[in-house]
Amino acid sequence: MSDEAEEKILEAGSRCVARNGIRGLRVSDVAKEVGVSNGLIHYHFVDRQGLLTAMLEFVHRRSRDRLAGSPANSPRTK
Repeated sequence: MSDEAEEKILEAGSRCVARNGIRGLRVSDVAKEVGVSNGLIHYHFVDRQGLLTAMLEFVHRRSRDRLAGSPANSPRTK
């Protein structure tokens, strides 16, 4: 699976969690939202817990990258 496809799955998973909460996350909902089979998600993330772990890492990495590029963290010009 390409990095782009994996990112789409993780983004879809994040949207599903935002709508339904972590307890309401279902691999089938993520697969449906992305337009892939459940099997493809299980192949790359093994199980629901693996998908959740990857999603948390993805969201953390994205947040860290956004904060690192924010104006508050940039050197001030005088």
